[in-house]
Formats: sequence, structure tokens, C-alpha cells
Amino acid sequence: SSLSLVAVEKPYTERDVREHLLKLREISALTQVSEFETLSDILGIGAGSSKFQNIKLSPIIKKDSEDAEDAKKTKDNNDKKEEEKTLSPEDKEKLASYSKELFIAPTFKQHSPSSSIRLKPALKNIFLSSWNPPSSYFKLRGHLLYLTIQTLENETYHVTSSINGFFVNNCSSNNFDPTIKKTSVKKNSLIKSHSLISLVRSISLKFNQVCKRNNDLLNSSSPLLFLLPTDSFLSTPWIAPSSSTTSDKFLEKQSSLYPDLGKTQLQYLIGGSDGADLYRDWNEEYQSVKELPKSNLQERIFRERLLSKIGFEFTLSATKGAIEILNGNISPMNPNEDPSQHIFLRNNIFYSLATDSSDLYVNKGGNEASRYCAIKDLDSVRVLNKLDDPKVSHLCTAIIDFCGRRVVCQTPVPGVFNNDTLLSPEEKTAFSKIVYGSSDEGITVSSNEKFEELFTPIAEAFHLRKHSVYVNDGADKVKPVPIVTSFETKGMKGTDYRNYIIDLYKTSPLDIEFIESNWKPDNKESFPHKETYVRHECVEEWFRRKVAALIKEEAEIFEKKKAEKDLLEDNEKPTITLDPSKISINPDCFSLTVDESKLGEKEKEELHQDQQIVREISQFISKYLIPEFLEEIGTSEVMAPIDGEHLTSLLHKKGINLRYIGAIANSAIVYKEKETKKIEEKKDQIKKEIEDAKAAKAAKAKKEAEEKEKSNSNDKNEEPKEEAKEETKGTEEKSKAPKSNVYFTTASYEALYKTCIQEMIARSVKHILRELTTNIPIAIIPSIVTLFLNCFLGYNVNSKPKFEIDEELKSLYSSTVDFESFDFLAPNAVFELIEKEVYRRFRFNLSEIDKWYEDQKVIKVRSLFREISLKFGIQWASFNYPFTVQEFEKLTEEELIIFTNEEQATVKKGKKKGKKSTVSASASASSEIIKRTTTFIPDDIVTFVPIIKDSVYKPSLVEEIWDTGRAKIYGVNTTKEDHDMGISLLLESLSLYEQIYGTVHPELAKVYGLIAQSYFDLGNSALAVEYSRKGIFIAERTLGIDFHETFLALINLAYYEHINGNTINSLAVYSRILKDWNIIYGDETHPASITTLTNIALMYQSVQLYDTAKTLLSKALELSEKINGKDSTMTGMIKYQFALSLTTVNNINSSVKYMNEAYKTFRDLLGENDPTTIDAKKNVDSFTRFLVLNTKQERELRKIMEETERQKETEKATRLKIENLTKKINSSAKNDKTDSKIDNRSIGQLLKFIEGEGVKSGGKRTSKK
Repeated sequence: SSLSLVAVEKPYTERDVREHLLKLREISALTQVSEFETLSDILGIGAGSSKFQNIKLSPIIKKDSEDAEDAKKTKDNNDKKEEEKTLSPEDKEKLASYSKELFIAPTFKQHSPSSSIRLKPALKNIFLSSWNPPSSYFKLRGHLLYLTIQTLENETYHVTSSINGFFVNNCSSNNFDPTIKKTSVKKNSLIKSHSLISLVRSISLKFNQVCKRNNDLLNSSSPLLFLLPTDSFLSTPWIAPSSSTTSDKFLEKQSSLYPDLGKTQLQYLIGGSDGADLYRDWNEEYQSVKELPKSNLQERIFRERLLSKIGFEFTLSATKGAIEILNGNISPMNPNEDPSQHIFLRNNIFYSLATDSSDLYVNKGGNEASRYCAIKDLDSVRVLNKLDDPKVSHLCTAIIDFCGRRVVCQTPVPGVFNNDTLLSPEEKTAFSKIVYGSSDEGITVSSNEKFEELFTPIAEAFHLRKHSVYVNDGADKVKPVPIVTSFETKGMKGTDYRNYIIDLYKTSPLDIEFIESNWKPDNKESFPHKETYVRHECVEEWFRRKVAALIKEEAEIFEKKKAEKDLLEDNEKPTITLDPSKISINPDCFSLTVDESKLGEKEKEELHQDQQIVREISQFISKYLIPEFLEEIGTSEVMAPIDGEHLTSLLHKKGINLRYIGAIANSAIVYKEKETKKIEEKKDQIKKEIEDAKAAKAAKAKKEAEEKEKSNSNDKNEEPKEEAKEETKGTEEKSKAPKSNVYFTTASYEALYKTCIQEMIARSVKHILRELTTNIPIAIIPSIVTLFLNCFLGYNVNSKPKFEIDEELKSLYSSTVDFESFDFLAPNAVFELIEKEVYRRFRFNLSEIDKWYEDQKVIKVRSLFREISLKFGIQWASFNYPFTVQEFEKLTEEELIIFTNEEQATVKKGKKKGKKSTVSASASASSEIIKRTTTFIPDDIVTFVPIIKDSVYKPSLVEEIWDTGRAKIYGVNTTKEDHDMGISLLLESLSLYEQIYGTVHPELAKVYGLIAQSYFDLGNSALAVEYSRKGIFIAERTLGIDFHETFLALINLAYYEHINGNTINSLAVYSRILKDWNIIYGDETHPASITTLTNIALMYQSVQLYDTAKTLLSKALELSEKINGKDSTMTGMIKYQFALSLTTVNNINSSVKYMNEAYKTFRDLLGENDPTTIDAKKNVDSFTRFLVLNTKQERELRKIMEETERQKETEKATRLKIENLTKKINSSAKNDKTDSKIDNRSIGQLLKFIEGEGVKSGGKRTSKK
């Protein structure tokens, strides 16, 4: 029997028609693949752009799967040489072109990403007709919506959507007749179809053609380049794609697009006529999903996917709402109060500004403290997500920073906004506002046994312990209230009968040491607020070490007692019990709300013990974490940070707060000086050891010479034995030689120091801009930002920039904005502002650095410009912003011209195609044209982008599988079977990540990168390249084209490509890396850039482009001498490589010179017995022998050549004599007719004859005796 499938048509509803219309807009490319739903205007231009596809990498060279050992064998030089021979002249020419681009710093236009894939629309327009909605009469006859379709053939069709499909009707712009058209609109075309797409295909041939071209374009590109994320935001580039530029050109680009009325109807199409489809109860959705079962694998996957999806959709909705609030489009719930105290409720999301609206922090820093606590609360929510306690509910939370304002977005506790007068007495008791904790800064504290039981696991997760909070109980008495969390953490009972925990900012202890040193509210230079908490990572690390130390201490005590007396029974196992009070924290011990004198002695003692633990944790940062971080940077265990975001990530992972950046910067210089001193001391020590060794050797030789004179013949036979013993000893010592001690410390500290300073300045500028723009309308903020940055970064171009603002705009806000308050902004004033802010926030004295604001002194202007833009959320137009007079003078006339009013459109129309832009006299008369006089103008700012901080749930199941897979691969004594199992688990976790997050997500970028690393470590470089490429595509689109993780992924890919046998691809990626380095770090003086440059040189050497390799190594040597110093191991290593490179171009003399310098450096800094020193010495000896041998051979060859020349000259002279003699004989034969015979004498006889031998005076021949 055969199986047949039949498509059964289903009646439409209005919702179906709206979904159908949205799908058609997507298919016809009216909604571009690069557009992110309705957030394209909020996320700025080019969100999700990528530059990776511009590298034009060739296909991956596939190899058979290899294990680690086999892979190592295939990476030998012979294989590389075989590959070298296959390089074509075109390939070598391409490689040579890459080398020329390596040292050219990219312009901002070149750094900006290319536009995302933009498809050509297959329809001019499709939108809801103005005849909507259908009347009751036509609704009864099945009409749902009326549509208008404009095709590329310039035809307009009016279509009726009904319950049984779509049909072309008789409507026009002026006449309403929704009945079906009687005749066909075109030959062989449909008038009616159940599918709208089929109907459109029938009436427009160009629709089919364009759709096919669009599909071909998408099929030729990687899907990762255009697929939209489902659970994450796309990254917005800080410089808009190169297709956008400033002012008039940007408008010209936008005007080339089709007008699309359908865009204005998207909210209706998505949410319906009343928006009900957009209305969601976020809290109920989230808590319901959280309560789903998780007893098996499928249930866990389903639950975690929904938790992630709802968390992201909440953040998405919260971002839209926050932007609308800051734009003034949503009315507050309390409009009669001060704007700073306004609260908002929209779509079941509660919004509040991160300000001290209720004076809770009035004595702790006010708005600054409130702003900081909002972030700490979010951090604690993330920890609760990991804990995933089913019995306690917490709120979905997101924080949106936009134009210097911070909006806290949360789901409200059910019932919190209910009117109490509508509740019964029982309900009022059951749903009290706060049943646990305090809402008045500890004056009154509520305790609840049930909540205490529920909150205990949470307290243990944060390493908090049950403690007493004291409240006044009469004039001279205090009452202890037992709680397990901070009294600032509150417990509430919602009307949905769930138990909620809120206000989690105080789940870690105060950084009391920092507060006591730097919080002085009466001093203007005081730290901005008192609410400084230790990071959770720091508490975790302290707890881990504390437990380890206590276990060790208890074990020692146990062993000691056991040695004294057998404490255990035969079958009894030893147990160690730790005192919880030593490893848990009282977060309220420094937040007493009563007089300490009212406490009893026992309470005081307990309080002081708690304070000592908190103080110990506070000291733990400066005593252990910061020095360990500096040690890791110095020993290159951790790469020196390349930008502020990288530095922030490294510090947060270590548990170090950013307020310590100033201390780290100062310590970096101290460590650098200490290391320099240590190197000098070691150098002196090694020098002394060498001198002592020489003296000992000389004394030994002298002694041996004396003994030799006195010794007899028997002693002479024993001498070689002694030497042989010494030689054997030397061989043994060499075999036990330690590993090389090459270090790159000082340059890493210098890079860390400069990055710290730049990060402090960038963050300080962000806070200054935030203060300057407080309560300022958003339309005016671009003028303030550009004025400030012109004073700070563009002062070389114009030292007296003016406040540029449209006069109409200025007049409009003249009553609410004091424009004269910005007149004080000038370069020197801005420098002073930054110095003060850096000191306030980071306790670093910037003013001690002479002219710190100059480029390449301690800051890099291009890099700092990027950092400020990212931190404040500024997106700039693609333009080569000049920071010096020389750069400004290079701008073309067209780049300098600015149009300042609407007449620019008239001017544009007067421009003729194919000619230079000129302004006619009539246009000049009607429009004001001025030239750019500063680095920045307000029109340069394309938009402000929100900085989004979310608390989206991260799946624990995938992490568990992932960790198991990594353990299988990198565990001790693992086998090939373990490796295969590990890879299978990693791929399984990747599949689960894609199920939960979708195809495009930042976590996927990291996972792809780690899988690539695992494949590479196991010897499969082809798969390493494949996964690495995928990861970079996703990283660029979700993290950013120049985000530090993207940058490090590119470095890994370049190495994988080279090992996989495609050096051209590798060098193409390295070319991109070095260009990005100049923007991200600011210049090429980062220690890792030298390593990168050296690797590139060795790659050029591997493909026999020796001259290029030599040039690159020369550049690397120059850089190393600049940042590491001439007398450093790193410079020695570069000289070592450079010497080897010189041998490839037969420059042996210079090779010996540089190898000898490298040897001396290693000898002086590492010692004679270091493997690197020994290797360099061998090369020096080898090169010298070769040079001596070569010189000797040249001398002998020259001697042979000279001898040969002499013989040639002799033979030449002899031949001339013979020729002359022959002529003479011939001449004599003609004259002597009696003897006409030819002379038959041999040449030897002729020579004798010529020389006069064997001829008598009588002319008769005689023999010589």
C-alpha cells in the first residue's frame, strides 16, 4: 500500500493573517535579516556586523583524523618544506602584500565593520490598507484584514484576507469594494489563493526573481553571518559600518531606501489591535517555569531552555521600556513627585531610577551608593540563578544604562501594588509587605521562622551565618533579632503564595579596610560612597583557602594526639569537624544601628570576632589577591590585558574590585622596579660566578701544569682518566640542567600600568559625562559630549572649542537648561576634572605624571577614544577623526564641509553624477555652509546605545556535561578512548547549548573556541580551524568585532591555520590582528605583539620569503629593545631568532654578531648552565666555525683562482709566440723555394727552438745532453 500526503486547508483567524503577513515581509526582505526585530533603532546601526568574512580565507585543508602523538610527528620541517614547494608565485605575491600592510595603522573608516548582508526587497511595499478594519457586515462574511501590495513592476494591488484565503479585490485608494475581482489581473495569474505568498508569486514575476537572487546570496554566505539570535542581543559597533558617514552623506544613504509604511504597523502585526499579545505576566511565567520538574535529562533541557528564553525576553522588553521612559514617552506612577523619585510600571515590569529617592543612603553617598547597590543586587541574583532553589523565588532583574542614566527593571512581587483597603484582615496578615528583614535601615527588623528556614540554604551559598541584629527596646535596652542573612535582605509573601527574597546587595561583606582609609564624607577627595562590598569571587576564594588551612591544622592536631595515644578504635574512621564561626560571615557586623555600649560583654566579644573575620576578608584582597595577580602577569601565566574590558574581566575573575585599579597601577611600577633590581642583582651574581669560575679554572690549570712538571710517566697515564671523570661529571650536570628561565616580566608590568591608567581615565570620563548630562534632555547630550571630548582628545586641533547646538533647540530648552553652565569646559579645566575624578574613584594621583594627557605618554588617544565610547554607549559615524593638526590637514575639502540646515537637500540635488561635489551660487545664498573646525561635531554621533546588564539564567546541565568532557581530555593518565569520549561529551554539550540558546549566542562563541582548542590539543588541526572560524563569526556579532575575546580567538585561529598547513590563511588573519592591535591597545608596544610579530616572521621564513622574515624580525627586535630594553631575555630571544633568520639569506657575519649578543645576554641574565645559554653558545661556536671554514675555503679558492689566472696568462703568451713563429716559418717557406716542406716539429720542439735550445750556429740540429 502506498502512502499519500494531503494538505488540508485550515480557516484563517486575524492572528494567523498577521503572522502570515510578517512572514511575507521577511521572505520579501522588507524586514532585513540584519534587523533585530523592532530594536534596530535602539541598538544603533549595524548591530551584529562582522568583519571576519572580509579576510577571504581559502577552504580548510582537510586531513585524516590523527591522535596527539601522530599529529606531533606530522608537524616536522620536512612536511613544511614539501608544502613550501607548492606555493605559487601569486601566493608569494599575496604574502608579500600582507607584509607591507602589517605596519600601517588602520584609519577609523578601515576599522569600522562592513555593512551586514543587505538583501534587495522583492516587493516595494506591503502594509495594512487604510480601509481597515472590516465593517461588521464584511466581518460576518469572513473578511479579516485588507492589505495593499506594491510590486517591483510598479503595480498596486488591494487584497482581502478572509477566513478561506486571500484574493485581489476591487478597492482603490479612493473607492472601497472588497469583493473579489471578476477578471484576472494578468495573464495566467491567480486572483485568489489560500496562501498569500502564492498569490504574490502569481501577480509579480520580479518577486520570484529577486527572491531567488536573495536566496543565492544567503546560500553563498555562512549562516552564522545573518542568522538572528533568539536568546541574546547583537553587538553594536562603536563606529557605525563604513556605509554610514557623517551628516549629509548619512542622510543621503538613508534616503535611498524605499519608504515602508509597514514598519509603522509592526507593533499592530505583532501584538494585535489592542496590544494584548504583547502583554505578559513576566513574574508568573518565570516562576512557573522555575517550578517545572527536572527529574530527568529531557525535563532539565526543556526547563532550562524556557528559563533562558523568558529571561532574555524579559530583558528585551525591559530595555524597550527603559528607553521609552528616558525619552519621556511613559507617564510615571507618581507624577507629582520629583523626577528623580519617579517610578514606572509597564507591561508588568517595574522601573525605578538608581537614585537615592527615599534617602536610604543619605549618609552613605546618596545617589552614588544607590547606583552601586543596584549592580550588587544584580550580581547576587546571578548567584541565586546558579543555586536554583525551588522553594524561594527571586525577581527577574535587568539594569539599563543609557546616556548616563541608570534604570533598574524588575518584576514586581505579586500584590505589592494592591490597595490594602480591598484586602480582608486575614489577607492583610498573610500578605504583609515585609515579613523578614528591615525596610528602615535596621531601626526595626522582622524575623520569621519559616523564612529563616527557607533562607538558610541561600545564606550558606553566600557563606553567611546566623547572627543577631540589635534594635532599640526602650531607652537603655536593645533587643537581639536572629536572622540568617543581612537585615537589608527582605522576605515577602506574594499574593501568589510564593516566598520572595529581594534586595540582595548586601550578600557579601563590606570592604572595611578600604572604607576606613578612603571614605571621608567631609572631604571632597573622599571616595564617592560607603557601600563598598567585596566581590563574591573573593569570598569564595577566601572560603576555599580558609577551609583548607583549618583542615590542615585539625589534621596536624589529630596526628599529634594520635602519636601520643591511640585515639581510634579498630574500625573507627577519623573525622574532622570545623567550627562554622571561623568560616562564615556576619554581613551586618559593621552596620550597628544601636550604641555598642548597650551590648553585653558576650555580645561585644562575638561582634568583635565577626568584625575580625570581615576585616580579614577585606585584607585578603590587598595581601593575597592583588600580589598574586601581579605575579601571574609578571610570569606570563596571564596575558597582560590588551584593553579595559580585558582588565576588568581578569580582575573580576580574581575577585578584585575595580576600585583597586589605582593600587594595581602603583604596584605594577613597584613590581617592575623590583624586578629590574632583581635582574641587576642576578646579573651581578652571575658575573661574579663567571669570574670565580674563570679564576678557579686558571688556578686549576696552573696547578695541573706544576704537577705535570713533577710527575713521572705513570702520572701522565692517570691524567686522562681524571679528565674523563671531570668530563663525565660535566655531562651529568648538563643532563640535569634546569629548564630555561627566560622571562618577560618588566614589559608586562609596563603594559598593565598603562592599561590601568587608561581604564581609570575612561571610567572617570564616563562618570563626569554622567554628571554633566544629569537631567539634560537627550537631544542636547551630543553637544555636551562632543564639547567635552574636543577639550580632552581634540585640544591639539582646536584649543578653544565652542558649545555647538542648534539655535532652535537652544531656544526650546532655554527655560530648563542652563547652557552657560558649560562655558567652563576648556582643555585645562577638563584635565583637572579628570585628575580629581581619577583620584576620588581609584585613589591614583594622575597629576604626578607630567602631561599625562599627551598621546603615547601614558595614554593612547585612539584606544582611549574607543574605551570612552564603549563605556558611555556612543556610536560614532564612520569618519577619520583627527587628533593632531597634521591629521586634520589631511582631511579633504568634502570631509570638512558641514551643512547646518535643511537647505542641504537642495544642494545635494544640484550635484551632478560623476562630478565633484560643488555648491552653486544660488544654493550658497540659501544655505549656510560651514567647515569643521574641531575633531568632533554633534552630527558625528549616530546614536547612543544602551549598556544592558541582565540576570538571564545560565544552564547548569550543559556545564556539568562540559566539565566531564574536559576532564576526560585533560585528566591525568588519560587514554585515546578517554579523549574520544571527552570530544563526544563536548559535542553533546554544544548540541545542548544550541538547543537552549539558539545558533547565535555569546556562550556558543566561547564553546566553539574551547572545542577548537581541544581538537588542536588532540592533534586534529583541521577541525580546530573549522570550529574556531565558527566561533569567531558568532563572537564578532554578539561580543563585538574588537572585543578582547574575539581578538584572542583570532590569534588562536591564526596559529591553527598555520599548523594545519595553510600559511596564507594564517598570515591573512595575523594581518587583521596587527591592525586591530593599533585600535584596541593603541600601538604595537604590547609584549604579546612582539611574540605575534616573531611568529609571523617565522611563518614567512617557512615559505622561503627570507627577506620579508628578516625585515619582520628586525622590526620585532626594534620593538623589543624599546619596551623590554636591550639587555633583556626577550630581546635576547629575538636576537637569537634574528641570527637564525640571517643564515637563511647567507649573511653569516651578521648572524654571528647577533647570536653572540644573544649568548652574552643569556649568559649575563640566566647563567652559563641555562639551556638557552648553552644552545646559543653552541650556535655561536657552530656559526664561527662555519665562518672560519668558509673564510679558509674562500682563501684557498682565491689562491687556486689566482694560480689558474697565471696559467691562463702563460698559455696565452705561449700561444701568441707560437702564432708569431708559425707566421715567421710560413713566411720563410715562401721565400725558400728549395725547401718547401712544412715544419713537422712538435710543439715541444718548437718551444725549445723558440727559446734557443738545441740549435747550433751552423744551423744543424743536435740533441741536448
